[in-house]
Amino acid sequence: ILLNCLTLDKLELLAYEKEVLGLYINGHPTDIYKPFMKYKKVYSIDSIIERDIIKIDFNNRDRNAARPNRVTFLAALTQVIFKHTKVKHEKFAICTLEDATNHIKGYLWNTMLLEIGESKLNEGSIFLIEGDLQQNLAFSEEKVIFVNKMELVDDLIKSAYKGVVFSVSENHITDETIKQFYYLISQHKGDCVIHLEIVGEGESKRTIVLNEKYHISPTASFIDSAVEIFKVCKVYPIE
Repeated sequence: ILLNCLTLDKLELLAYEKEVLGLYINGHPTDIYKPFMKYKKVYSIDSIIERDIIKIDFNNRDRNAARPNRVTFLAALTQVIFKHTKVKHEKFAICTLEDATNHIKGYLWNTMLLEIGESKLNEGSIFLIEGDLQQNLAFSEEKVIFVNKMELVDDLIKSAYKGVVFSVSENHITDETIKQFYYLISQHKGDCVIHLEIVGEGESKRTIVLNEKYHISPTASFIDSAVEIFKVCKVYPIE
């Protein structure tokens, strides 16, 4: 079994760790996406739990006012339970959401659940989530998220960015690493352009824009594998 694990990419290895051990050892799947969130105010789950919940007078509240309990964060979906409300018998979901720092429950009420679609709520999927921090109605000490927006990060990256920049030290550009990189590209064909930024001495830079033959689908698996090939590699999106 250990020998077989050596052939897995980072995401597969993390998934295997979670399945067998119940926790991640070599990082967390959400870490791979952080370069794509640098222009967004994204909180860690641990920092969200530490926040104080601000009480709001909804009767006198301006609809256009800022929402003080609104947070945005990256999380892996580790569990989903479907239930029905007692009065209207409307279906909703309780999701366990996790990042490298902690976990929290997220409530998807019926309207939100229909908008997202049950088919997307697969365990292990990574989401960018926006919601309001609230006290659990059943357990007053527990803080939860009432989700009002939930997007698969892979879908978000494909739709929001024109391309991906891989910034690599020229010391890590060799015939072998380029060969491995092109092979990796061949396994992840898509519509996203790649810029290879080569950093030389004194932080001098030159950029190679790969042609359409080398456009890719910028999934976390591709990004993490590219980082493994070049060892020292920064990744950021082209807006």
